[in-house]
Amino acid sequence: MLGSGDGGDEVSELAGTFDQVTVGIRALMSAAMEGADPESVRVGFEALRDQWLAAERDSRDDEPGSIRRFEGVAAMLCGEAFWPAIRAVSEHRDAGEELDRAKEAARWILRAHTAFASGHQEALNLCLRRAANVVRDAEGERSPDA
Repeated sequence: MLGSGDGGDEVSELAGTFDQVTVGIRALMSAAMEGADPESVRVGFEALRDQWLAAERDSRDDEPGSIRRFEGVAAMLCGEAFWPAIRAVSEHRDAGEELDRAKEAARWILRAHTAFASGHQEALNLCLRRAANVVRDAEGERSPDA
Protein backbone atom coordinates (compact mmCIF):
# COMPACT_ATOMS: atom_id res chain seq x y z
CA MET A 1 0.00 0.00 0.00
CA LEU A 2 1.14 3.49 -0.76
CA GLY A 3 -0.46 5.22 2.18
CA SER A 4 -2.13 4.76 5.49
CA GLY A 5 -5.63 4.58 4.02
CA ASP A 6 -6.92 7.30 6.34
CA GLY A 7 -7.89 9.54 3.40
CA GLY A 8 -5.61 12.29 4.67
CA ASP A 9 -3.90 12.87 1.35
CA GLU A 10 -4.09 11.87 -2.31
CA VAL A 11 -1.50 9.09 -2.07
CA SER A 12 -3.22 7.27 0.77
CA GLU A 13 -6.40 7.12 -1.31
CA LEU A 14 -4.61 4.95 -3.87
CA ALA A 15 -5.03 1.95 -1.57
CA GLY A 16 -8.52 1.20 -2.91
CA THR A 17 -9.83 -0.26 -6.12
CA PHE A 18 -6.47 -0.94 -7.75
CA ASP A 19 -5.12 -2.74 -4.68
CA GLN A 20 -8.30 -4.80 -4.43
CA VAL A 21 -8.03 -5.82 -8.06
CA THR A 22 -4.36 -6.77 -7.81
CA VAL A 23 -5.07 -8.85 -4.70
CA GLY A 24 -7.96 -10.49 -6.57
CA ILE A 25 -5.79 -11.20 -9.61
CA ARG A 26 -3.14 -12.84 -7.43
CA ALA A 27 -5.79 -14.91 -5.64
CA LEU A 28 -7.34 -16.07 -8.90
CA MET A 29 -3.96 -16.95 -10.40
CA SER A 30 -3.03 -18.87 -7.24
CA ALA A 31 -6.31 -20.77 -7.35
CA ALA A 32 -5.78 -21.56 -11.03
CA MET A 33 -2.22 -22.76 -10.36
CA GLU A 34 -3.46 -24.96 -7.52
CA GLY A 35 -5.93 -26.69 -9.84
CA ALA A 36 -9.20 -24.94 -9.07
CA ASP A 37 -12.08 -25.77 -11.37
CA PRO A 38 -11.94 -23.42 -14.41
CA GLU A 39 -15.63 -22.58 -13.97
CA SER A 40 -15.02 -21.50 -10.36
CA VAL A 41 -12.11 -19.33 -11.48
CA ARG A 42 -14.33 -17.76 -14.16
CA VAL A 43 -17.08 -17.03 -11.63
CA GLY A 44 -14.52 -15.45 -9.29
CA PHE A 45 -13.18 -13.35 -12.13
CA GLU A 46 -16.65 -12.17 -13.11
CA ALA A 47 -17.32 -11.10 -9.51
CA LEU A 48 -14.04 -9.18 -9.45
CA ARG A 49 -14.85 -7.65 -12.84
CA ASP A 50 -18.23 -6.46 -11.55
CA GLN A 51 -16.43 -4.64 -8.71
CA TRP A 52 -13.92 -2.82 -10.91
CA LEU A 53 -16.50 -1.97 -13.55
CA ALA A 54 -18.70 -0.43 -10.86
CA ALA A 55 -15.73 1.53 -9.47
CA GLU A 56 -14.76 2.74 -12.94
CA ARG A 57 -18.37 3.71 -13.71
CA ASP A 58 -18.72 5.53 -10.38
CA SER A 59 -15.56 7.52 -11.09
CA ARG A 60 -16.68 8.81 -14.50
CA ASP A 61 -18.07 12.02 -13.00
CA ASP A 62 -14.80 12.76 -11.22
CA GLU A 63 -12.26 15.19 -12.58
CA PRO A 64 -10.01 13.55 -15.21
CA GLY A 65 -6.99 13.98 -12.91
CA SER A 66 -8.61 12.54 -9.79
CA ILE A 67 -7.03 9.59 -8.00
CA ARG A 68 -10.34 7.75 -8.00
CA ARG A 69 -10.66 8.10 -11.78
CA PHE A 70 -7.09 6.95 -12.35
CA GLU A 71 -7.56 3.95 -10.07
CA GLY A 72 -10.83 2.92 -11.69
CA VAL A 73 -9.35 2.93 -15.18
CA ALA A 74 -6.06 1.33 -14.14
CA ALA A 75 -7.85 -1.44 -12.22
CA MET A 76 -10.11 -2.19 -15.16
CA LEU A 77 -7.18 -2.39 -17.59
CA CYS A 78 -5.07 -4.51 -15.25
CA GLY A 79 -7.86 -7.00 -14.60
CA GLU A 80 -8.75 -7.35 -18.25
CA ALA A 81 -5.06 -7.74 -19.14
CA PHE A 82 -4.47 -10.62 -16.71
CA TRP A 83 -7.69 -12.57 -17.29
CA PRO A 84 -6.46 -14.46 -20.42
CA ALA A 85 -3.41 -15.71 -18.51
CA ILE A 86 -5.48 -16.74 -15.49
CA ARG A 87 -7.91 -18.56 -17.76
CA ALA A 88 -5.09 -20.34 -19.62
CA VAL A 89 -3.52 -21.52 -16.37
CA SER A 90 -6.87 -22.74 -15.02
CA GLU A 91 -7.37 -24.71 -18.25
CA HIS A 92 -3.84 -26.20 -17.97
CA ARG A 93 -2.69 -24.46 -21.16
CA ASP A 94 0.60 -22.65 -21.76
CA ALA A 95 0.04 -19.06 -20.61
CA GLY A 96 3.35 -17.63 -21.84
CA GLU A 97 1.93 -15.37 -24.54
CA GLU A 98 -0.94 -14.22 -22.34
CA LEU A 99 1.44 -13.44 -19.48
CA ASP A 100 3.69 -11.46 -21.81
CA ARG A 101 0.74 -9.32 -22.88
CA ALA A 102 -0.41 -8.84 -19.31
CA LYS A 103 3.08 -7.75 -18.28
CA GLU A 104 3.20 -5.31 -21.18
CA ALA A 105 -0.13 -3.79 -20.13
CA ALA A 106 1.09 -3.64 -16.52
CA ARG A 107 4.23 -1.79 -17.61
CA TRP A 108 2.07 0.82 -19.36
CA ILE A 109 -0.12 1.10 -16.26
CA LEU A 110 2.97 1.65 -14.09
CA ARG A 111 4.18 4.33 -16.51
CA ALA A 112 0.71 5.88 -16.34
CA HIS A 113 0.98 5.96 -12.55
CA THR A 114 4.31 7.77 -12.79
CA ALA A 115 2.77 10.30 -15.19
CA PHE A 116 -0.26 10.67 -12.90
CA ALA A 117 1.91 11.22 -9.82
CA SER A 118 3.96 13.88 -11.62
CA GLY A 119 0.93 15.62 -13.09
CA HIS A 120 1.70 14.93 -16.75
CA GLN A 121 -1.82 14.50 -18.13
CA GLU A 122 -0.72 14.02 -21.75
CA ALA A 123 1.73 11.25 -20.81
CA LEU A 124 -0.90 9.71 -18.53
CA ASN A 125 -3.43 9.57 -21.36
CA LEU A 126 -0.86 8.11 -23.74
CA CYS A 127 0.15 5.37 -21.30
CA LEU A 128 -3.45 4.42 -20.53
CA ARG A 129 -4.24 4.30 -24.26
CA ARG A 130 -1.25 2.02 -24.84
CA ALA A 131 -2.36 -0.29 -22.03
CA ALA A 132 -5.89 -0.32 -23.46
CA ASN A 133 -4.50 -1.13 -26.92
CA VAL A 134 -2.61 -4.13 -25.53
CA VAL A 135 -5.82 -5.41 -23.93
CA ARG A 136 -7.90 -4.70 -27.05
CA ASP A 137 -5.35 -6.37 -29.33
CA ALA A 138 -5.36 -9.47 -27.14
CA GLU A 139 -9.17 -9.58 -27.19
CA GLY A 140 -9.14 -9.30 -30.99
CA GLU A 141 -6.80 -12.28 -31.33
CA ARG A 142 -8.88 -14.59 -29.15
CA SER A 143 -11.10 -17.09 -30.81
CA PRO A 144 -14.89 -16.64 -30.41
CA ASP A 145 -15.11 -19.67 -28.10
CA ALA A 146 -12.29 -18.50 -25.79
